[in-house]
Amino acid sequence: MPELVEVKIMSEYINQVSEGKTFINVRKSDVSKSKTNLKGSWSVGFNLTAQSRGKELKLSLSWKPECFKDHLEPTRDLICNMGMSGNWSFTETDKVPKHAHLMFDTNDGWTLSLVDVRRFARWQWSNGWSSNRGPDPVEEWTAFIGNILSNLDTKEFKKPIYEVLMNQEYFNGIGNYLRAEILHRIDENPFLPAKEYLIKAPHLFLYCKQVPMEVYGLGGGQLKDWSNPFVIDIKAFVEWQKCYGKKDMATIIDKNKRKFWYNKKYELSLKNE
Repeated sequence: MPELVEVKIMSEYINQVSEGKTFINVRKSDVSKSKTNLKGSWSVGFNLTAQSRGKELKLSLSWKPECFKDHLEPTRDLICNMGMSGNWSFTETDKVPKHAHLMFDTNDGWTLSLVDVRRFARWQWSNGWSSNRGPDPVEEWTAFIGNILSNLDTKEFKKPIYEVLMNQEYFNGIGNYLRAEILHRIDENPFLPAKEYLIKAPHLFLYCKQVPMEVYGLGGGQLKDWSNPFVIDIKAFVEWQKCYGKKDMATIIDKNKRKFWYNKKYELSLKNE
C-alpha cells in the first residue's frame, strides 16, 4: 500500500495542484536517507507533471522556455516508489507536513510534498520506467497479459498464485489488498501453482483490470496508511471489501512477511501442500 489505484489517484492530484504553477526548488528533509542528488538549475523555473504505471509514479520536470536566455535544459524524470505509506500534499510552504521528505517549492509560496511516516518511499532520476516492473494491468492490459503468457513456463509460475500475484515483474501495481480481493472474487484455490491456476481461471487477467477499476471509482483503497488527497468518503470502500482484513477470513504470512487473507474453505488444501 499504496497500490496501482492509489498511485494513479496521486498522479492526478499532482497534475491538478501543479497546473499553472512555476516551481523553483527541489529539496529533501534532513532525515531522508535518499542518496539521489537533487542539485540542478531549479531556480530558473520549471513545470511539474506526473504519470503512473502500476506502483510507480513518474514526475517530469520541464524547464520553462521563458526562463532561459541561452538554452533550454531537457526534461528530467524522477521515478518515485511510495513505499508502505507515501502520499502527496500541496500546502503553503510554511505549513509543510511533519513527515514530508521530498519537496518541490513554487515561486508563490506553495510546496508539493511527498509525505511518508514510515520513510520507505524512494525516488531516483531515470530515463524511463523501471525495467524490472511489468506493464500496468489496467492501462497496458494487452501487454500485461502477453508478458505473463510468454513467461508461463518459467519457474516463477510454479509457485502458488497468491505469491506470484505480488511479483511486480508480472503483476505491476497489484499489492496486498488487491491480491486478496481479486483471488476471493475468482473463488479458486489460491494455493495452486500459478500456471495451473491460470489454466483453470484465465479470467484472473480480467479481474486484475476490473477490480482496480472498481476501487478507482470508489476513490482508492483508503486504509490506515493512505487517504485520498481529494478527500473522499471512505464508507463506500469499506462496504466494497469482501476479504481483506475481514475477521471471518483465514490468514497466512507469505514469504515476504505479508499477511494474505483468503476463504477458510481453502485451509485444508494449504495443509495438504
